[in-house]
Amino acid sequence: MSTPTQQGFSAHSRHGAHHQLVFGHQFNGSSDYLPLPGGWGGTPELTVEAWINTSGPTGDFQAIVSSNGPEFIHFQAYSAGNITIYTNTGPLILPVIPDTPANVWRHVAVVARPGASRLLIDGEQIGETNRHLYHHILPSRNVSIGRGWQDGRYFNGSIAGLRIWQHSRPHALLHQEVFQYHEQKPPLNEQPDPTHEGFKSYHNKYLSAHPDGTVYADKDWFRGWEKFEVVDAGNGQVGLKSYHGKYLSAQPDGRVECNRDWLRGWEKFRMVIAGPNQVGFKSYHGKYLSAQPDGRLEGNRDWLRGWEKFSPES
Repeated sequence: MSTPTQQGFSAHSRHGAHHQLVFGHQFNGSSDYLPLPGGWGGTPELTVEAWINTSGPTGDFQAIVSSNGPEFIHFQAYSAGNITIYTNTGPLILPVIPDTPANVWRHVAVVARPGASRLLIDGEQIGETNRHLYHHILPSRNVSIGRGWQDGRYFNGSIAGLRIWQHSRPHALLHQEVFQYHEQKPPLNEQPDPTHEGFKSYHNKYLSAHPDGTVYADKDWFRGWEKFEVVDAGNGQVGLKSYHGKYLSAQPDGRVECNRDWLRGWEKFRMVIAGPNQVGFKSYHGKYLSAQPDGRLEGNRDWLRGWEKFSPES
């Protein structure tokens, strides 16, 4: 491993001057790289952003930040292929960053979170939002700047201003930072996310849908399994679609499951206003959902009182 010399770069792009000076490294495309110490990943969200200036194609991917195996992220440039984020439910695929034009500074960022991951180049989203759902990004202790898969894919050019965040940064904030020195900013062109909500019970616990189709109201946190997409089912009704892509379903005997691929009668609920920032869910069978103190969720109540009230959070 050689250690490139840290230096300042004037970041002038096709949009004009972005920053007066950013600090980074030059890489020779064949042997230069910088190892990142410690462990990376293991969280449900991630943002990686950097300024890059490629010196030209190498005939292979050029890693910006990458693990050397199927873990964490392969944040890379090339003329074909993809950026890959490795999650507990399989690879999350985003468009690759083009390795041309050469000798032009570009700001690149990948923002990952369950159900809404995207690639940004110069503050503009490239391609569609990836809706892949997962619980966490696979961790790695072998991550480098300028080197990637199987200790190859060396970067040819300069990487500066690299930042890694263990949360998803809003598109609008990244866009503002990229163009902070511009009087006239390019349009944001942000793609809206689907409506995801968490529902907190009377006992201050979140509803949580498990992979086996069970659902409880027993979580202190609001992460992947606790998020539901509120789907308009028409006629004043909604469906609640889980992190795992299944609909909540109220059975005639009062049981509540979250294992349906369809949105039909038993999967439809009337969301009833129950007070300031509180709602109740009335099932197809005319019964309200009710969160018990031990975390069980039932759909067998004729009334809308304390245990039948939920506070939406997004």
